[in-house]
Amino acid sequence: MKNYVLFIGGTGARIYRSFLHICAAGVMREEEIQVLLLDADSKNKAVEDCQELYRLYQYHRDRLQSEDAQKAQETRAFYCKVHMPFKQVISPVPIGVTYLEDVVGGNIEQKRAMSWFYSKEERKQPLEKGFFAHPNIGCVFFQNFQDKNMQTFLKQVNQELQQGEDVKIVLVGSVFGGTGASGLPNILKMIHAECNDHRDRLHCCGILVIPYFEVPELEGKKGGDGLVIRSREFSQNTRAALSYYQKHSAFEQIYLVGKKTLDLVNDKYVDGGKEQDNKAHIVEICGALAVKAFLEGEHEGKAWSHIVSKEVVSWRNLEEELNPVADMIRAQVVLKREIYPFIKSVPVEHKFMWRHNRQWFEAYCVGNAENREQMLYMERYTADFLHWIYDVQTKLVSGERQLDRGIELCSALVSEFAGPLGLSTGHQLQKWSGKPMLERFNSLIDTASNMEYLFDKVVLILSCLGLVEPTLAGLGSVGLLIRLFDITGQKKKKRIAAK
Repeated sequence: MKNYVLFIGGTGARIYRSFLHICAAGVMREEEIQVLLLDADSKNKAVEDCQELYRLYQYHRDRLQSEDAQKAQETRAFYCKVHMPFKQVISPVPIGVTYLEDVVGGNIEQKRAMSWFYSKEERKQPLEKGFFAHPNIGCVFFQNFQDKNMQTFLKQVNQELQQGEDVKIVLVGSVFGGTGASGLPNILKMIHAECNDHRDRLHCCGILVIPYFEVPELEGKKGGDGLVIRSREFSQNTRAALSYYQKHSAFEQIYLVGKKTLDLVNDKYVDGGKEQDNKAHIVEICGALAVKAFLEGEHEGKAWSHIVSKEVVSWRNLEEELNPVADMIRAQVVLKREIYPFIKSVPVEHKFMWRHNRQWFEAYCVGNAENREQMLYMERYTADFLHWIYDVQTKLVSGERQLDRGIELCSALVSEFAGPLGLSTGHQLQKWSGKPMLERFNSLIDTASNMEYLFDKVVLILSCLGLVEPTLAGLGSVGLLIRLFDITGQKKKKRIAAK
């Protein structure tokens, strides 16, 4: 079985970020997934963030695949091989096209016809930041989508089908914006047109994201000044899209993922580009889990819908297999607060003075140049992971971050640890505030099934009690990450085995 996931538009890119993090935690059971990233706004912050996260993911996974990594290959962390055959984002807007009206060139009759269907603002809007939640603009480009990388992908899928392979393809995007809403149906048509002779082995799923966030109003914008993204238009776009899929959908399965009420994910109006730094949201994790559900499930041969919507989202009403993310949270907190500062504070020439920590420090060779470079990559991943899970559990109220009481995953990360971990704005890294803080760490994850982890294990990993395994030590700093990850879930695994 070949697996492909196409993340389309800004919402698709944000779901891709969550998808990479749950893959890093070992949630995905699939061995290999190929990913394509499509967006008209190629400089969107979400696109750049997930591209950088993909590079970090590949770096860690490559270390785990080294010749002395037999033990590490048994871990869940970074198990799935996520491969992007095209490293750059694929844009439906051809090079040299700046405005919608450029599509018809100098043809007067076609320009006149376009004026019947598109307003002046739509025809004259610069497209470098996408389609501004106007799917009617995006459809023009997706219906004439001739990108060479896209054509290479289609031919590869068709070739695999001809060779007798079954192929699963997941299209992920919003139905209330511009790029996703216009890209989803048209890309599906392209896939079916290319692979029509082998439809019995082709299984396509749509992860349709319905509104879950709102955009702040832009004050002072007058008519004729260009297009503005307005949240009040999201519901109209969604109704039109769902009506279309109800009548014409050729997806084998459809997942609707959204939220009953809309949340702010940015405290200012930004219509695209690098400044559109929307915070991560729980709906994006649910979208990533929907990808997992289709790729790892049995296809039933007919379309069906599943709406991910809970009043309070907790570990108990998410999939049980998401629990490795809880283990990863603990491991990353330990790395951030205990491992990285300690390694930086010990001069290489004086490391033998730290006798109580000598065993793990020596075994993982964290003092040499190569492993210090590894640690820099690890720190970059840790920062992204912790900010991601912190963002998911917060909401914006009057420009300030507050704990979202509707998300019960690890509220202590927001209420107690944000300052010490440097996650909340304006806070510097602080020292643990003694025993009470350590006790709160024991209940970092808000679920009884995951509370067995004790802070004492952090002390053990910094001791000479034999917790370094030779195969992991050979991986250097990355081996230390894997050992921490395994320890955080060790008691839970033993309990499952006993059953």
